Order: sequence, then structure tokens, then C-alpha cells
Amino acid sequence: MDLQRVFVWYVHEWRRLDVRLDVQEELLDLAEAVTPLPRTVVELATAIASDDVSIKQVVAIVKSDPSLTAKLLQAANSAAVAPASGVTSVEQTVVLLGLARVLSVAVTGSMGSISDTQLAGYAIDADMLWEHAAMSSRVAELIQRRAKVEVGPEVVTAALLHDLGKVVLGQVLNAGHLQFARNDVIDLCQAERDLIGLDHAETGALLLELWNIPDSIAQAIRFHHRPSETELPAAQVVYVADAVAWEVAGIPSDTDPEELATALDALGLDKDELVSAIEAALMAERGDDDADASQLRRRETDS
Repeated sequence: MDLQRVFVWYVHEWRRLDVRLDVQEELLDLAEAVTPLPRTVVELATAIASDDVSIKQVVAIVKSDPSLTAKLLQAANSAAVAPASGVTSVEQTVVLLGLARVLSVAVTGSMGSISDTQLAGYAIDADMLWEHAAMSSRVAELIQRRAKVEVGPEVVTAALLHDLGKVVLGQVLNAGHLQFARNDVIDLCQAERDLIGLDHAETGALLLELWNIPDSIAQAIRFHHRPSETELPAAQVVYVADAVAWEVAGIPSDTDPEELATALDALGLDKDELVSAIEAALMAERGDDDADASQLRRRETDS
């Protein structure tokens, strides 16, 4: 798909709208410079998003990529549920991790230079953005298991990539631009649209469509700040996961309370229960890490 054609509508809109920044060409150049996800990861995402996906099909895709195989085996053997004898086969790995985690690990391991991009426009560094993304993905995995409606495993990856558009827009905007725009509106996405004619949610969805990532993931990201405008449960999951991840981190967000309540109700979930479950899991992990560190110190003392 031709990137110029994908963005052509927005170029026309920029010319029509009273936007404050003339950044069309720069934005197009930056979007072209973002490294696409590898072919194997795209195949994996397409398979997992399919209604008739099979373990055999996923295993075959993973086995075709030695680097991906190694990353998944490493993840499986570091998991809390890994057997004492270790995980040695791709079949074991896929069953142990589950489809949602398999795709999430595959995408995370393929981000490359994307995850190192600095985001001056949002006054945050890349580490903070991707730490939030990882936590959102984790919350989405919990929601997928607990939701009262059917949600596909690819929603975990949608949560992981929900702020991908900031990688592009963050290099065009600066913090002063957004602060100035948000003097007029509270909503971040509206401020982005006022400045350049589109927001980070739309930008991220467009990038994924360029990479031929399944539409269910792209649409979840496109509507993750306005889930009430779509009937896609995945958008509601990403919206809730985003809000819960910020709350667990203790960082204020611009989540709309009414929109959040509607999304939670549609999923049949309680926000406080989600926050408690994630915090409990984090505490358990810290306890395991402390125990491992203590055991290592004892070994070093005894030797």
C-alpha cells in the first residue's frame, strides 16, 4: 500500500482545516521512516486474529523464524508457570504462554528502533511510554480472561501498541505546542487534531494498516480514546486497560469517567477489582524477585 495514498485524505483535510502547524511533509517522511513489523509477526497477528486459528498453525509460523522462536522460549522459561524441567519445544511454549502472550512477546521483540524514539512533543521519554504500553497490555490480558463478552487474544497486542501514533506525532509536535492547544481543550486527542488535523490514535491505526496488521487491532487503536463510537469490544478493553495502567502507576490521566463507566459496564467488569488484581500480581512478583535475590546472596556467601 502506498503511504502517500493512505495519507492523502489527511493532506486535503489539513489544507481545508484551520490547523496551527504546517507539518504535512514532515509527518509523511516520519511515517515512512518507521520500521514496519517483520513479515513473521504480521503473519502471526493475522493468524491469531482469525476465528479459526489453530495451535498447529501458530507453531508453524513461529518455527519459521529462529529469532522469534528463541524469544518465545526465553519468555516461556521465565514464566512463573514454567515447569521445573524447562520448556524446550515451540509446541510447549505456545500452549504455556497462550495466544495473547505469544503475539505480545513477538511484537515487543520486534519493535527495534521504534521503542527508542524520543517523544519531545509529549514531554515523556520512550521508556515511560513503553512501560505504560507494557502495563496496558498486561491489564488487557487480565480483562480478556475476565470480560463477560468475547474478546479476541489480539486485544493484548492492541493495548501494547495503542500509543504507537505518538512515535510519529511526538517528533512533529513539541511540549509547547500541546500545552498551548490544551489551553483551549482538555482532551489530548482534540488538541492534536486542532494542531495538525489528526490524533495519535488515528496515526497509529494508519501505520498498522500500512503494515497489513489485522483490522481488529487497528480499529481497537483507532477508537481507544472514544470507544463509545464503535461496537468493537476491543476498543473498550484498550480504553479500560489504558486507564487502569495509569492508575496503577499513580499517574493522573484524562480518562473520561462516564466513558470509562460505560466501557466497564459493557465488559461486565469492576475497575477497582482490576486495579487490585494487577497490584496483587505486581506485589507477588516483587516478592519472588526478592526471594530469588536473597537465595543468590546466600549462595554467594556459602561459596
